[in-house]
Amino acid sequence: MNTASGIAIAPTRNNKPLSPEEFESLPEEEQKELDAAREQIKDEMEGMLRVLRNAEKATREAQRQLNQRVATSVVDRYLDELRAKYTAHGETVFYLNEVQQDIVDHVNDFLPTDDPKDDAATQPRPDFRRYTVNLVVDHSKTDGAPVIVELNPTFAKLLGRIENESRFGMLLTDFTLIKTGALHAANGGYLVLRARDVFYEPLAWDALKRSMISGYVRTEDITSRTGFGATKTLDPEPIPLDLKVVLVGSPDIYYDLLHLDEDFGSIFKVKADFVSEMPRTNDNEIRAVHCHALRRRETAPV
Repeated sequence: MNTASGIAIAPTRNNKPLSPEEFESLPEEEQKELDAAREQIKDEMEGMLRVLRNAEKATREAQRQLNQRVATSVVDRYLDELRAKYTAHGETVFYLNEVQQDIVDHVNDFLPTDDPKDDAATQPRPDFRRYTVNLVVDHSKTDGAPVIVELNPTFAKLLGRIENESRFGMLLTDFTLIKTGALHAANGGYLVLRARDVFYEPLAWDALKRSMISGYVRTEDITSRTGFGATKTLDPEPIPLDLKVVLVGSPDIYYDLLHLDEDFGSIFKVKADFVSEMPRTNDNEIRAVHCHALRRRETAPV
């Protein structure tokens, strides 16, 4: 019979279960026979339930494998073209393979629930954010090498930052909150900075030198470098850096940097001086007027 704790086996008389008092009133020999019969039935039921559990487990495993095979076939159709397109980029192909494996491993997240009684409002929603692509730099519309002029060369403006957002009263982060800086934007091209600004900006000068010497740019939370951060954050992989940094400043700041920083001369090896005068010729006058008109056009109010 069914009870609050499950199925229970009880002796009956005239198709009605005996109460504990009725059972105790039976002869001792009959009680022993009923107990033995109950144990036998219990063992048989446990055996049947074990067979059913094993069958259900095998069915679920077969269904899981079928879902994974179908998912692999479906995802292959979408990713094979991308893998062929980026075959020369090993890390990109590796990432696409990891995405496919993750989708296959979590294929049930993409399937409708089998139980119509499940309330979508109360069931936890699968987290698909991990499949989001965080496009940190886009040069698809850039003609030629990028040229970035950074007028506020702070640590975060140069190397980027890792933002946090408040969820359930806690500060959390993920890879979609990684924001890159001017070094990333200028990678493969040129970065123009005012020498005095970057030299006197806390942490920025050392970060710039470290990136240029190592040939890598690493986005990190500035609080982890200052030692004041208590929130767990991310540690993105460094990105190979290939760019030219142009420092603009007066001769005084050049010689100050050369004198104060022992690495300056080995990092910035080319010094270019701009003369303040030029011969007054027709060609130079035309160039000067053209440059002035171009500047006026760029700074004209909209």
